[in-house]
Formats: sequence, C-alpha cells, structure tokens
Amino acid sequence: MEFSWRDLKVAFLGRVFEGITDCQYKKEEDKKPVYGRGSKTKSIQRGNQKCSGDLTLKQSEVEAMLLAAKATNPLADLLDLVFDIQVQYVAEGTTDIVKDKILEAQFTSIPKGMKQGDASMEIKLSFVAVDILYGI
Repeated sequence: MEFSWRDLKVAFLGRVFEGITDCQYKKEEDKKPVYGRGSKTKSIQRGNQKCSGDLTLKQSEVEAMLLAAKATNPLADLLDLVFDIQVQYVAEGTTDIVKDKILEAQFTSIPKGMKQGDASMEIKLSFVAVDILYGI
C-alpha cells in the first residue's frame, strides 16, 4: 500500500495538527564491523539506538501548543514538554491504516524567523525521543 501527504495524520498534546507541512522521523542504531583473521567482516557489533525527527508546523500551531502548555504551568517552555506523537497513514476510502508511535519526545530547538516575501511562518521543530514503534 502506498500513501500520499493527504493520508497523513499527526497528533500529540491532545490534538491532530492541521497546520503541519513536514513530518520526518527515524530510528538509528550504531553498527560497527568486527574483523578477525583475514580481510572480511566476521560480524556486526550493535551499539546504541537513537530516535529523532523534525516536525514543521505553521506558527499558529506552535503558538497554540505554547498557550496549552502555559495553561497548566505559566512558566512552561516548549523545550520542557515530554509527549508521545501518534502518526497515522490512513488511505481515503479504504481500511488501510499504518500507525507509528514516537515515545517520550522532547523538542531540542524552536527556531523562529521570516524573510521578505514570506506569507506565513513555518517553524521546524527538531526532537529526540526514547523510542519509535513502527506499525503498531
């Protein structure tokens, strides 16, 4: 099954984000070839895993997140939040659905800026996470 952008739904902090323009996430694992006698790899040594990604949102979505965080704690900062991200790929008109879950995500940067000619602000929020569960 193949999905398009319109099939994507991203939700966290209790809401589905309508003003999302990009969603990227990945799980990586350090791997190192182990050598012995001869010149060929004998095995692969596995190391640490790392989960990270980026969400690009319209400014209104980021401001709404900040307001929601400040409603529970007036001193809250988006960098303080810990949250799960639900990602669903739902093909319209079918029962095909793929669900991924990003666990205990935390933003690592919240850049803002605009340049001449911009009609709106898009903010790329980078995050790290504890784990990513694919196809749950």
